[in-house]
Amino acid sequence: MAAAIVSSPRTPQRVYSLTNICCLCGFSFVVKEIDKEGNVQFKKLFRLKLKMTDEKRNVIQQVIPISSSAEGVCVKCFGKIEKIIKYRREIDGIISHFEESMRRYKLKTTPRSTARKKRLLRSPEVSAPELKNTCRADITNTHHNVTQPIHTGHKYTDIKPARKSLKFVDDVRTVQNSKEEMQQDSSVCSVTQHQRKLGDCLVVEGVSINYPSGRKSVLVTSDSHKVICKAMVDNKGGVDMSIVNTLRQTNPNALVKGISKVVEEECSKACHRGSGACLQSKDFEHFLSFKWDTFHEDLQERCPHTMSVISSTVQNPPPVSLSKSFFHIMFASALLLHGRSQEMSAFQYILAFLLARVGCTLRTIEILCKTGLCVHAQTLQNKLTSWKDKLDEELKVLKVIHTQF
Repeated sequence: MAAAIVSSPRTPQRVYSLTNICCLCGFSFVVKEIDKEGNVQFKKLFRLKLKMTDEKRNVIQQVIPISSSAEGVCVKCFGKIEKIIKYRREIDGIISHFEESMRRYKLKTTPRSTARKKRLLRSPEVSAPELKNTCRADITNTHHNVTQPIHTGHKYTDIKPARKSLKFVDDVRTVQNSKEEMQQDSSVCSVTQHQRKLGDCLVVEGVSINYPSGRKSVLVTSDSHKVICKAMVDNKGGVDMSIVNTLRQTNPNALVKGISKVVEEECSKACHRGSGACLQSKDFEHFLSFKWDTFHEDLQERCPHTMSVISSTVQNPPPVSLSKSFFHIMFASALLLHGRSQEMSAFQYILAFLLARVGCTLRTIEILCKTGLCVHAQTLQNKLTSWKDKLDEELKVLKVIHTQF
């Protein structure tokens, strides 16, 4: 009897599709794998595929022509196409810069000239400006080009060539300390603002800064910058608010970006794990002794500017404690901080306790959890389970008190 022939195992294979490929490198997005036992498995790599739109087709055709029947391109190839276009733009910019430099050179030189002379910024005979102890803003009459006058709201009927001094210090009480620090600082400079009287208006023409290394002047053309310079020179108090009001009217986006950075730093510090914030305390004693005034004081101490922004959206001045507007502010603050950090969830636990107490179903609590109003029903159940021993102790205390009567 002949022995049975044992079939040898198959060699694993990979079959690459030619209908779903990258139009540039031929990478196949669908791969058919056959193992040694004959099992077939399809491997789809559509996450690496970009659909061929009209916009992408135009971008690729700037570098290389492609077929009109192309359906997709891989992420790697399209990134290389974008790099090529970027490099071409940089090369064109460099070439245009060279051409412009050559054109200027030809205009400045003559056929017989063999050298060029260029006057330096300052003659060697002129001494460098002396280093001053305080930063001064001097008003002088100059002969710069007259710019468009700005109306500041009141008339300057008598402008004398006298000098006004403006010391840039944070507080009047720190003048002596600031003088000592500026004597040690080698980068102290003097600022000169050139102003000119034109009718009943004051025209700010330019600002000159005397650095230890030399003098630099710049022409002030922006109306808002002129108002800021005038407020700094007048030094009538409230310079910071004058600058803020000017930016609020002329460039509110810059002011909003600065405020957003302040709010972001405060919230990041308050929501940091282990910061000790009131919303991070979720132990048994904290929930029993929770008070809205304590919660408000904690937020006011950690996020004063953030609370001012939120309060201004409700009303100005801030509302009275335990009023309806007060609760609006506290609810909004708790939701916003919980959205930044899941650790700030004490308010969500309290609201979940109230919903469970009034007979709200678990399904409803789960739906409200997705909106951030409360914690998940299972999380609430786990918290109550961890308090089982403490609840038993409370019941024992109540039983002892009841038996005494």
